[in-house]
Amino acid sequence: MMMNYFSRRNGLSVFVLCLAVVVFLTGCEPLRKKFTRQKKKDRVVNEKFIPVLEPEEYPVKQYGPQDAYAQHYSLFKVWFSDFVNTYEQTINEKRVIYNLDAALKELGEMQKVLKSPVQEELAKVEKQVQFIRNEYAKPKAFRNDARIRSEIRGIQATVNKKFKLEMLKGSFLGE
Repeated sequence: MMMNYFSRRNGLSVFVLCLAVVVFLTGCEPLRKKFTRQKKKDRVVNEKFIPVLEPEEYPVKQYGPQDAYAQHYSLFKVWFSDFVNTYEQTINEKRVIYNLDAALKELGEMQKVLKSPVQEELAKVEKQVQFIRNEYAKPKAFRNDARIRSEIRGIQATVNKKFKLEMLKGSFLGE
């Protein structure tokens, strides 16, 4: 008898729980309307809109050799400073090599807009950077770290003293 009482009580509580879940999940209509997206009723179509049929062409901006040099000079300084930072922290050799390759590319672009005497001095800096790049082709145990640090200091000093845009007035092609 006692068993029958508990089974009826458990059955009744399960039924009430199921009923509460069903009522809760179905919800009421105003609440359901509140959270469903309605189409806009007052949407007015603008009939005065005329699409542009002929695109307006703008002239291509012309950059001179000084502008190109300034752009490549600043990019070289960024890539080389990134190299120096990653070299000092020895984070990732692939990143170091990538920074060196990007710096070498920018040096090549800088040389393209310079005249002969300054271009040859910049070629010396490029050889220094290329030496450092070649050192990274060797295993880490065979690299000359003292020479690499010396070359880094030399490159930074030379670039900061001799190759600023203000120092090279009259040394650009087309002037």
